[in-house]
Amino acid sequence: MKIILSRKGFDSANGGCASPIIDDRFLSLPIPSHDTARFADLSFEGRSYPDLLRTWNKKNPEAKYFCNSCGVPLEGCHVDPDLENGWFGQIGSAQGYLRNNGVGPGDIFLFFGRFQCADEAAWKRDGELRPEKDAPVIHAIYGWLEVGKVLECPARAEEIRQLYSGHPHASEARLADKSNALYVAEPGRFGVFKFDEELVLTLNPGKESKTATWDMNRFSYLKVNGRNNQSNIPGELYYRGIWQELVLDSGDAEKRALDLIKKPTR
Repeated sequence: MKIILSRKGFDSANGGCASPIIDDRFLSLPIPSHDTARFADLSFEGRSYPDLLRTWNKKNPEAKYFCNSCGVPLEGCHVDPDLENGWFGQIGSAQGYLRNNGVGPGDIFLFFGRFQCADEAAWKRDGELRPEKDAPVIHAIYGWLEVGKVLECPARAEEIRQLYSGHPHASEARLADKSNALYVAEPGRFGVFKFDEELVLTLNPGKESKTATWDMNRFSYLKVNGRNNQSNIPGELYYRGIWQELVLDSGDAEKRALDLIKKPTR
């Protein structure tokens, strides 16, 4: 069994803020993209995402996003992983990394992202989503998916098109890409966790530690094949750079991951 740490959702570069934790529930916001899904198509407890974002990210209340590389407006959002259905897609160099590491059936993705607690009083009183005063931005593991099967293009492109048409990696542009793949879970073998302090990766949130500096004492099992801890400070774990997927070393990671997926889901 392989355990894969997978970075997903809003961050400072994609979306411009953290995703919210609302009443102990993770709401991972899908990154802006050229996909056909729109933020206006999505809702949480009857509130549309544009309505939520209006008060959540006051630096961008109209939720207007642009491509980081070319400046073109991004009208869509990339709903992936889809932890309502148990589907996760990958493409390009990130998929090449997963393929080269032999990721397949029985392996487990642990999804993490940047989060911040919402002001629960404001949410319950008037339905406005805004950050809790002085709440730190943290990295936290928010969901999981155990791979049931892997559908890779071009061989399985038609199967993806026919059976998983609602997923962004079933778009015609991605189906035409030979590196495109979809990871599909069996029923009940995926989920979004309820918030738990044990899922918080960040060391000393809100203090001198940075969001991406993790607690080595609690997460020593997050050792990565071919990548060293870039922090030389005792108790700190830090993996520098922009990356999406990291395959963990075997051993303790398997046991800890199996313990994690027993935690309550929403």
